[in-house]
Amino acid sequence: MHHGRTPGNCRPRTVTLLAAVPLFAAILFIAPALAHGQTITARWDPNPSSDQVTGYQVCVGTSSLSCNVQLASVGASQNGYTFSPTGGVLHYVAVRAVGASGASSYSTEVSFSIPGLSQPANRYSTVSTAITPFNLSASDPDGGSLSYSHTGLPVGLWLDQTGRVSGTPAAVGTYSVTVFVSDNLVTVSRSFTWTITSASGADTTAPALAITSHNSSQTVSSSTVTISGTASDSGRGGSGIASVRVNGLWANGGTASGNGTASWSRSLSLSYGANTITVEALDGTGNLSMQQITLNRASSSSSASTTVTAVGVTPNNGTGMTQAFALQYSDSAGATDLRSVAVLFSASLGDSSNHCIVNYDRGAGTLYLKNDSGTTWMPASLGGSGTLQNSQCAIALGSSGVSTSGTTLTLNLAMSFKAAYAGARNIYMYAAGSSADSGWQSRGTWTVPGSTSSVWSNTTPTVTALGVTPSGGTGATQLFALQYSDSLGATDLRSVAVLFSASLGASSNHCIVNYDRGAGTLYLKNDSGTWWMPASLGGSGTLQNSQCAIALGGSGVSTSGTALTLNLAMSFKAAYAGTKNIYMYAAGSSADSGWQARGTWTVP
Repeated sequence: MHHGRTPGNCRPRTVTLLAAVPLFAAILFIAPALAHGQTITARWDPNPSSDQVTGYQVCVGTSSLSCNVQLASVGASQNGYTFSPTGGVLHYVAVRAVGASGASSYSTEVSFSIPGLSQPANRYSTVSTAITPFNLSASDPDGGSLSYSHTGLPVGLWLDQTGRVSGTPAAVGTYSVTVFVSDNLVTVSRSFTWTITSASGADTTAPALAITSHNSSQTVSSSTVTISGTASDSGRGGSGIASVRVNGLWANGGTASGNGTASWSRSLSLSYGANTITVEALDGTGNLSMQQITLNRASSSSSASTTVTAVGVTPNNGTGMTQAFALQYSDSAGATDLRSVAVLFSASLGDSSNHCIVNYDRGAGTLYLKNDSGTTWMPASLGGSGTLQNSQCAIALGSSGVSTSGTTLTLNLAMSFKAAYAGARNIYMYAAGSSADSGWQSRGTWTVPGSTSSVWSNTTPTVTALGVTPSGGTGATQLFALQYSDSLGATDLRSVAVLFSASLGASSNHCIVNYDRGAGTLYLKNDSGTWWMPASLGGSGTLQNSQCAIALGGSGVSTSGTALTLNLAMSFKAAYAGTKNIYMYAAGSSADSGWQARGTWTVP
């Protein structure tokens, strides 16, 4: 039974009832019986009396002052009467005591109602075709404020807080739908099926995609390039371009309706050598186009005019789980000529995954650490709060920083190494200027001990909201990868959360999601901010309020070492338009991160 609230929120309405004779003064109130969402219990507490009470008579009527018509008798030991009222109908209840000297008059009536919700008919719609909006038929004669929720609506359909269902179904299938209406005391539900079928002559044509800014195998000299082009939906359905991504990152622009053409662009950082650029365009019916080009960034390390060098690291050898390293690089054209500097802690060069490699982009002022699979650079700001980490190492951002003096740049990194990365590691360093680079140079060694007991036994566990990918952009839909960490391991995390809001402190009409790792349950707060709506990750349908929705089948969670990644397939409602900060929070068994701003997202 879905109540949409905890039992502690069920506050019964009360009224003092005075009988005609003082002997039988009573208090009566109405309360929901929690085991049955549409069952009501009338309770009373008779005052002590010198007259022997032999029983009670309870009146339940559907019109006022009808107590001589409908009577129910209960024994003297009972102080309640349970019944099933009709939804959407105003009821009147009164009670009187019966004793040796007769019956008292009825108490003052209490009027109440529970919500009425008509049974929706089973429905049939066509994928990628907007439904004709309709309203659930619900009422509450006592004037209670009604709220609506659901489980199982097909992806792309919405139920708002007026009871209106609208939208465009996005996937074929048969969905078991349950809709709920609540007056904050009683919740009533109705279930039906919704079948989504394929359209005759449905759009199966992939979008037309073009890269106009660069050709494949082109040689470039800059450290950053802007990839741009066009995408258009040329299919019969004209469902429009849903999104364009470049190397997995959302591109600026990249949305168009109908058969329109979208212009898009994305700036990328390039490494020396061959860089593979992958562009993907997705239309509204799920058809995908992909193009790849290779850009070669030229290395000018042989140039006699400029010398770039990885000078060295302090300390350049030692053993420990934690250490503050001072890494020094130089550029004969001046430290401000340096584009990026990097350090790799590894047994050898050439590792592609599960290693500790850090890059600092001087122009952007951003620090990067490669993820475990070696496929993505995770960004952070030096001097900020929290840590930047993978399963091999972590960087305490608040204790790290960078400085320049003449031709020298010094990168200070407060490093911690994980026990799983135990062993002897070489310290390789690299620097790149505008026209030359140092190449990778071995500048020291560091041994990570096999046990953390001597290092971590007296430290406080660290719980951090690492960041979100993408950390910025615009769109009505987006798959967000939210990463959290716990120095005691990901399994120590109790819950993680994300809030999309213009500011912290919003109590209603906002988009806040919580994942309970122990229970494996995802929650979204309702519009009034009074209760959490639950769902299972990977299930069918959507979890939604009037601000946002989560496609459960496209969402999931994973853990690796100390990191937990929560992937949420989000959609935002047009009524929630504007720029929203992305606040993240994590709680472990003995520490929490606090709310941390980790990005922004603009809802068009």
